[in-house]
Amino acid sequence: MVRSFKFNGKIKGIYVNIIGHIFCSAGGVLHKSDNDQLPFIKELELDTTVCHWRQRAFTETSNGELFLGEFANVFIKKRNKFVGYIYRSIYDLNTW
Repeated sequence: MVRSFKFNGKIKGIYVNIIGHIFCSAGGVLHKSDNDQLPFIKELELDTTVCHWRQRAFTETSNGELFLGEFANVFIKKRNKFVGYIYRSIYDLNTW
């Protein structure tokens, strides 16, 4: 069976952790699915809708902690604004 999920915006990044959770960034929101359990749930709201990650910006430690580096260069009120954050997920992967 094929299941689908419509994200609010283009997918900017995708990561599958060692226990099978799928993380997907779209429309400024980090979504998570539990293994094959769809639909995705909203996990974390990013700073802007244009933020995304590149290769190796989402990583995992041997004890299951997740780290996500978010970045964007956005134009706000006639000025460039650099957005850069590092998020850390601990415990049940629902806490950032």
